[in-house]
Amino acid sequence: MDSKGPGTDRKWAIVSGASSGIGAATAKKLAKEGWGVALLARGAEALAKVEAEIRGAGGEARAYPTDAGDGAAVDAAVKRIASECGPVELLVNGAGAGEWRFIEETSPADARRMMDAPYFAAFHLTHSVMPEMLRRGRGLIVNVNSPVSSMGWPGATGYMAARWALRGLHEALTLDLAGTGVRSSHVVFGKVTSKYFANNPGSEERLPAIAKWVPLTSPEKCAEVIVSVVRRPRREVFYPFMLKVFAAVNAVAPGMVRALSVRTGERHSPKTLGRTAGALFALALLSSSCAAAPAATTTAVPGARNRVASILVAEDFLNEQFAAHVKSEVVPELRVAFDPDQGRIYFRGIIDVPVEELRAISLDSKMSRFRFQLGVKPDVTPQGHLRLEFPLNETYFYPADSKSPKRDRVIIPVQMLSVALASARGYLAALSGDFSGFDKREKKMKAELKALDHSIDTEKEKDTVESLKIEREALKLKLASIPIERKQLENMGKGISRILGFSGEKDLNLNDELGAAKNAVVLKVKLSQLAPYLKGVELGGVRVLNNKKDGPAQSVLAIDVASDIAVEASKTPNRGPRKPREPSKFMPAITLRLNQRLFETEAVKNAEANAGGSKIKNLKFDFRDDGLHVSGGYKVLLVTVPFDTTIDISALDLDRFEVRVRALGVAGIDFDYLKKVALGSIRKRLDERFPGVCEFEDAQEGVERVLRVKVDPAKLIPAAPNLHLVDVDVRDRFFLLKIGKPLPTTASLTKGAAK
Repeated sequence: MDSKGPGTDRKWAIVSGASSGIGAATAKKLAKEGWGVALLARGAEALAKVEAEIRGAGGEARAYPTDAGDGAAVDAAVKRIASECGPVELLVNGAGAGEWRFIEETSPADARRMMDAPYFAAFHLTHSVMPEMLRRGRGLIVNVNSPVSSMGWPGATGYMAARWALRGLHEALTLDLAGTGVRSSHVVFGKVTSKYFANNPGSEERLPAIAKWVPLTSPEKCAEVIVSVVRRPRREVFYPFMLKVFAAVNAVAPGMVRALSVRTGERHSPKTLGRTAGALFALALLSSSCAAAPAATTTAVPGARNRVASILVAEDFLNEQFAAHVKSEVVPELRVAFDPDQGRIYFRGIIDVPVEELRAISLDSKMSRFRFQLGVKPDVTPQGHLRLEFPLNETYFYPADSKSPKRDRVIIPVQMLSVALASARGYLAALSGDFSGFDKREKKMKAELKALDHSIDTEKEKDTVESLKIEREALKLKLASIPIERKQLENMGKGISRILGFSGEKDLNLNDELGAAKNAVVLKVKLSQLAPYLKGVELGGVRVLNNKKDGPAQSVLAIDVASDIAVEASKTPNRGPRKPREPSKFMPAITLRLNQRLFETEAVKNAEANAGGSKIKNLKFDFRDDGLHVSGGYKVLLVTVPFDTTIDISALDLDRFEVRVRALGVAGIDFDYLKKVALGSIRKRLDERFPGVCEFEDAQEGVERVLRVKVDPAKLIPAAPNLHLVDVDVRDRFFLLKIGKPLPTTASLTKGAAK
């Protein structure tokens, strides 16, 4: 910036509202930075004091007493400033006023006065300085605003409308000025220690209780933030940090912030009742956040006894997926931890706030990193939907360098989750790619704008026409913000798609799939994404377990699959000790446990009857700990001789296993024929249950028949195509397929797989 006044080497800025508060502090700070400052405000006496103070400190300032709500007066003042000081390189729109009142307490004259400052004051000043800024190809407009410009609260109708208009002006300028070299910044502060509330009696009492969570800020600190924006312009800045947290929550869950504002703010009721109710609610919210979690309860799931399969997902595997697919500058670290004792899932990690943003608001850069925990208790509803409860006191964040995390943690009020989700339906649809809500809103606004144009053309009352024009301008600004909001959600939706992509989910409608109740989210789970060969089933349960049976002990999430198929406990005893097995060389990432009834379809039974012809009667299969039991009757002449043998199923190498019949001698029985029928039946069962997944090879080793099976891992678990089948096993009533990655010590097996 090289704008210099006549005969000086100073850059010049205009600061409105410069007689006190943020405006005066900003003018003084800019003067210390070497700027010449043109001071604008209505109060000539107060303005002269600020001018004298700046000059006394060696700075350059000139006072221009002006009513910034008067367009003609503003235009004349700006021309004087340009003539006496030089081109204006910086405009700080700091003028603002207004009482917090309900609409019935606000007269039309009061409403127009509140629109004068800040909105029309900013509009007139920006309008006057813009031609020269555009001609020079540089300049900065800083619009100082209140949190109600994005996070409203009750009891401040006129004030809030004016602040939204100022924000709309900024949003429109960011679009209009693209590529011109002139920029617009929106700077939002929390409650400031100034004379504002003393000059507007009754307003401070209407602050919602949640506003007390944002620390007080001094005008001098606000001035430092504004000057930091002048040094490095940004589109929007919130200060202090807690206000930035509220803004972030409001961006993704506006309904929650709105509900808190309504419940803790002023109401259309006796004042003492409204404030007392709000205070009690805030106290209850904080108390419940600090209370111990309620005793765990278990939801009964219809048909839990009909569990026909379980999908066990290892903790380590999920963390690998997070590391590979969930990458973000804001969340550089994310891990999941299973707690089998408490039945909990904990998401833990780090949140990084951009250091540049912290420097801009003079906040300690050590506060840029936070650790967080999100506690989840999984359950299943009677309808078979996944229910994720967020237990109270188990979701929080704290500074990463904290030496006392328990003391420094900030508990997140998860009991407001349902309110947030209910209010975000349109946003959830947009994040899923459905922007029909935006299209409807845009169409409605355009119709309203057309009606306003007609009313302005036909209305004869001058004051009414003026009010209608103001309403039209406000509506235009809201209409202009829709494309910006839509683009932001499109970008966010792309990020969500990338995060969900590793799970195999391709077409997700968050509105259809999500619901909420208090501190829980209900999600419809499509089991077909995990195992497409499981047809006609539903979610039967979710458990957090310590799995010691299927390899080295590890914590797993067990997703149980339910069906109306009748499942009975086996009555067949083990025939002897389990066949010795080598220690597992693999750490399974996912384990499929399939009940034997899934392999007993009518089609398979009919095929077995045809294959056995008249020789085999009542062929039965039973998965037991010592192997697969095969029994039935073999007809010899006029006598049916019962037979009972065991089949071993064991892994060969990656993605391959074999099925082998143990020798069992009974006089008069053609065992070669019996083995052929048994192996053929197993082949049909596997092919029926896993269509297109298996390739089969019938082999002969001397007098032994063997069935070898090769599995396509990408079809076995579509959500994890890079994993392999590493082991198979049979247990009481279940067939187990273990999917994972080979460990470094399995070179011999991988060499065998290449043969």
